[in-house]
Amino acid sequence: MTVGRFEIRLMTEADADTVRHIDQSAFGDWMHRRGHGEPMPLRTRANVLSLWSRDPQGCFVAEVEGRAVGYVFSRTWGRVGWFGTLGVHPRFQGRSIGRALVHASVKYLDWRGCTTIGLGTMPEEPKNVGLYARCGFRPDHLTVILAWAAAPASRLPAYTLFSELPSQERDRLLQDALPRISGEARPGLDYSPEVRAAAVDGYGETLLLGDPGDPWGFAVVRTRPKWEDRPLGTFNVEAGVLAAGEEDRLGDLLALLADFAARRGVTRVLLPVNGYHWPALERLLALGCRAIHTRLRMILRQEPARPSSVDLSTWAA
Repeated sequence: MTVGRFEIRLMTEADADTVRHIDQSAFGDWMHRRGHGEPMPLRTRANVLSLWSRDPQGCFVAEVEGRAVGYVFSRTWGRVGWFGTLGVHPRFQGRSIGRALVHASVKYLDWRGCTTIGLGTMPEEPKNVGLYARCGFRPDHLTVILAWAAAPASRLPAYTLFSELPSQERDRLLQDALPRISGEARPGLDYSPEVRAAAVDGYGETLLLGDPGDPWGFAVVRTRPKWEDRPLGTFNVEAGVLAAGEEDRLGDLLALLADFAARRGVTRVLLPVNGYHWPALERLLALGCRAIHTRLRMILRQEPARPSSVDLSTWAA
């Protein structure tokens, strides 16, 4: 697809290193403009390939005269779709390349049948908010990133690591229990692609709470860094959910995450909670979690989620 003086095409595996450097340039320039003294790290090649391989038909590159200058990743979790990260090299910003990349991603998410489409962006960057608003996305609730100190627990709920299960049991979970539990938080939501990616790409582990054949909750935890030359001192919850009726066991999930991190030499765990799920956010703050960062969720359209659900994710990569 050619737009103006640039072209939008599908990303390929061969673009991985170029995309890494565009990402570093785009966000390094943003950090410099905001007075951050620390340089922007480079994503690992494994991280970029993992993001691409989950939805390869929804990842795009913008080219000017044959040179890649921008990119976007799309993600589908069942009928929930979002895009990010999106980046354009500083020298080529202001040419509507970002808007064209957004439109390419939305077209893909439409084709995939997504009934909820959104994104997560930096609320402190009005240029980004304006770009996405012009593309039809309205500001919604903030996603609050919470920090919780890692610590061994004296009492833990029954749990199983997804990686330790036989392949047939893993397949059954991916096809049945995990999509069902996810969908109890929001119609059409399915976190099983994230569980599969963590296992196949080796970026993390999934903790299954309760009976591994019929868990009452699960959390996908990143255990490998996505930035080069940055030791992993924090485990990030990439996706997590508790079954309907199990919301009161949020403290058990928190204890398990803290114990899991501590036993692997990590100092803290980060959990993303969207403000729409206020009961879960309020409960985690009452338990002692600290808010350290926010992202603004913006929505093109959505099927209403269940406000009382425990749904841990951020629509940004």
